Amino acid sequence: MDRRPPGPRWSWFKSIAFLKRSSFAEAQFVNADLTRRTVADSYLDGANFQGGTMVSATISGVQLRNANLSKTSIKNATVQNTNLSNANLTKADLNGTKLINVNLSKANLNRADLTNVQLDNVDFSHANLRKVKLNDSHRAVIEKFQVRNFDTIEWTEAGPSGAKIKSE
Repeated sequence: MDRRPPGPRWSWFKSIAFLKRSSFAEAQFVNADLTRRTVADSYLDGANFQGGTMVSATISGVQLRNANLSKTSIKNATVQNTNLSNANLTKADLNGTKLINVNLSKANLNRADLTNVQLDNVDFSHANLRKVKLNDSHRAVIEKFQVRNFDTIEWTEAGPSGAKIKSE
C-alpha cells in the first residue's frame, strides 16, 4: 500500500506550519507554497524553491547557500540572519521584504525586484545585480560593494528606507 501523501509532488508541504531545525539540503520544493509560513534554523543549502511562493513568510537563521529561488515570490517577507550566498534569485520578487543580517554575496539577482525592500546589514559583495529594480534611496548602500552589472540597475524613486550597510 502506498503511504505517500496524495496529490502532486510536495503538495503536502503546504500544510506544514513551519520548518524548524530541519535539514533538506538539495531538496526539491519547486512551486512550493510557503505563504505566511516560518522557516527557521534550517539547513537548506542547494534546495530548489524555483517558482515558489513565500509571500509574508518569516525566514530566520536559514542556510540557503547555492539555493535556487529563481522566479520565487518573496514579497513582504522577513528574511533575517540568513545565508543566501551564491543563491540564484533570478527574477525573484522581493518587493516590500525586510532583509536583516542577510548574506547575498555572489548571489545572482538578475532581474530581481527589490523595490521597497528594507536593507539592514546586507552583504551584496560580488552579487550579480543585472537589471535589478532598486529604490534610488539604496544607491549609497549598493555603491559600497563590488557588485557586478551596477550600471544596469533600474533605479526607482521611493521613500526613505533607513538602509544600513554591512561594514566591509
